[in-house]
Amino acid sequence: MRRKTKILTLIIVFVVLSCSLMAQRDQTGAYIAKALNRMDDQKYLDATLICSYAIKQDSSNADIWYVRALGYYNLGNNKAAYSDLTESLKRNSRNENAWLLRSQINRKFGNVKEALNDFNEARKLNPGAAFAFFARKTFSFLFQ
Repeated sequence: MRRKTKILTLIIVFVVLSCSLMAQRDQTGAYIAKALNRMDDQKYLDATLICSYAIKQDSSNADIWYVRALGYYNLGNNKAAYSDLTESLKRNSRNENAWLLRSQINRKFGNVKEALNDFNEARKLNPGAAFAFFARKTFSFLFQ
């Protein structure tokens, strides 16, 4: 009887923790959606503040770090954007857009080798998209 009670207690704890984690994930997703809406309205400072709050709630989510990096980048704060992209990539190294943006920031900083390394990481994940990004940046002067 005592063993059944322990097992039942463990199951209840597991279910409660699982529900809590799912709720936290849903809440982080809502913050991401809200921040992206602010970015659509070009309210980048608002977006970064929303993301900062979400990161305090759940710093394990790679997407929230990436979205805040986009906000910082659009505000012209490349140092903060670079830092957040690095945090995002620590949590999810399969985000080709994070690699591409970090490559672009490295290029702006004059870190050519690091820019090329980041670009190659993006290219490994999606060769076509990385090439399209490179071509658009390289030849954008033709369309101005």
